[in-house]
Amino acid sequence: MGQSVVNLPPGSPISEAQSIQTMRKTVPKFDELIDPTLQALKHLGGSGSIDEIVLEIVKSLGLPPEIAEVPHGTSGRTELEYRSAWARTYLRNAGFIENSERGVWALTPKGTQTPRVDGRQIARDVARQQQTAREAAGTATTPEEVADPPSTWQDRLLAVLQSMDPIAFERLCQRLLRESGFIEVEVTKRSGDGGIDGYGTIRIRSAISARIRAWLSGSTKATPSFAEPPASCTTSSGVILHTINNKW
Repeated sequence: MGQSVVNLPPGSPISEAQSIQTMRKTVPKFDELIDPTLQALKHLGGSGSIDEIVLEIVKSLGLPPEIAEVPHGTSGRTELEYRSAWARTYLRNAGFIENSERGVWALTPKGTQTPRVDGRQIARDVARQQQTAREAAGTATTPEEVADPPSTWQDRLLAVLQSMDPIAFERLCQRLLRESGFIEVEVTKRSGDGGIDGYGTIRIRSAISARIRAWLSGSTKATPSFAEPPASCTTSSGVILHTINNKW
């Protein structure tokens, strides 16, 4: 008795599920996204939101929309976003990046000093570390944390900020803007000539289209110059972050 073959119509749920499953195989694996994630943060100035990082990965790898937008089940996010999350987790466990409660990821000193990484090697190293940690679970002790005296930490922080060079200050402002909810945070130049060196955008409220711009400058000149805002700026509201001769 011959075997019958059922041809599914193109629009049927089963046919669509098979198509998604096939496309999912074309999405880069998480270990293939580890180095692109590191490079994305470097290109973004050392820190970035999840959306910024994923978008930068799409650009750097030249991924077409049909691959970048493959859904990850019914989770509401794409397969690329899901695998990128694992790539960030492995990079964090390996000490190359860190993240804040607001979802902003940033390079650690180790990540800043490392030009490129081998994703597969990092995956193996982290797996071994996790295995060792599981075996040693319950035997390690956590040293008691000593809080900084409340009267001195502000002075130490201010001393660090005042000793920063202009480029480092711009990168710090870029990170602070992202942590505060700004999007499209860019450093436009690093000439230190007193001009506008970066900007970001934030929505006041989801139902209001008005935007606030933030400008930053790392100039060490005595007199700052903010002659012209970015061409894309359509509002007159803003906040300026600036140092003069490394003083606030």
